[in-house]
Amino acid sequence: MRRMLFALCLTLLLGAVHPASADLLNISDINSLVYGTTKYGGEYVGPIGADLGSSIITGGITCLDVNTPTKVPNHFDVYVGSLDPVVLTHAKFAGNPYTPEQLFNYQKAAALLGQMPTHTDEIGPIQFAIWRIFDPDHASGPEPAIEAFWLSWAAGIDVNHYDFSSVLIYTPTNTINQEFMSGAACHVPVPASAFLLGSGLLGLSLVGWRRKTG
Repeated sequence: MRRMLFALCLTLLLGAVHPASADLLNISDINSLVYGTTKYGGEYVGPIGADLGSSIITGGITCLDVNTPTKVPNHFDVYVGSLDPVVLTHAKFAGNPYTPEQLFNYQKAAALLGQMPTHTDEIGPIQFAIWRIFDPDHASGPEPAIEAFWLSWAAGIDVNHYDFSSVLIYTPTNTINQEFMSGAACHVPVPASAFLLGSGLLGLSLVGWRRKTG
């Protein structure tokens, strides 16, 4: 019995010492998957074709940090994090444990990625706004006013009205490659029933206020 308990404790200890397993990220090409090759401010912007192991990443991946170059094509091991559920254990721009501000930075980046398909003419400024979230000292593009607009827009989102379930974060196990994100935060509109309920309550409060002042 004692030997069994010792073996169990040793197994748990080894599991705690060794880091979580990593997956192989294969980056195939620059920007060709969705929007074509796009350069802005001297940098390639937008999603890059990639797969995780043998699974193609739908929509490609977008880099989060401008200050660390990644040669393409390339492959390297990554830790895979997420925003729903929140898994930022290995995230490059978050502590362990992460702070609410660090989580919000990743949520803002995910929301900005969701704007690329409907603002294809502003992919560059959106990309630089994402880079500025994580590295404001190095992310400065040729149209700072537009980039600042998207940065301000992202800062004003209500995360309670967004779905982050499709967002994944790929953090390299080394220090020579960029961190990437796939998926995007989707805006979830307020249900019509909630709007009607809120309107009804507002109407009742106005009626009560008129009766008091009448």
